[in-house]
Amino acid sequence: MQLPQASVAGGRPRRFCSERCRSAWRRYVARVHRGRHGSYEQWEAAAEHRHQVATAAYEVASAARHLAAALAAESDDPPTPLDTWRQPQRPPRLSDQSAGHTQAAAAVLAAAQKLAAAAVAADRAAGHSWEAIGRVLGVSADTAARRYRPRAGP
Repeated sequence: MQLPQASVAGGRPRRFCSERCRSAWRRYVARVHRGRHGSYEQWEAAAEHRHQVATAAYEVASAARHLAAALAAESDDPPTPLDTWRQPQRPPRLSDQSAGHTQAAAAVLAAAQKLAAAAVAADRAAGHSWEAIGRVLGVSADTAARRYRPRAGP
């Protein structure tokens, strides 16, 4: 199709055959320039979600380190009276607490669940579908959405 020429009255030649084609071209260019994250506000939201994922990952690592330190301290020989004054900052023994091992593992599990929720929120902010997220988690898209969709507050 050939574009119409400039009018007899002057002016520059047209680039598009109609306003509809011009609008379609503008939408295409805007979509290409936005990239994956869409608008700047969406990009900022995705950056905030990535920060939340990193924070949650550090919490999981910290809880796991505390559990590992407590288990390592428990595997050592029991402290003698002479050792207690040298190492007053020894972590508490898990076997001395009521269900200490389970409490420590529950802390790691809670931190890991927060990490998973933050990761899902980041993936949703990046534009990934519930189907893709559910596939990674090993559940259906509906189940993933039910578990991790943000709740509307009162």
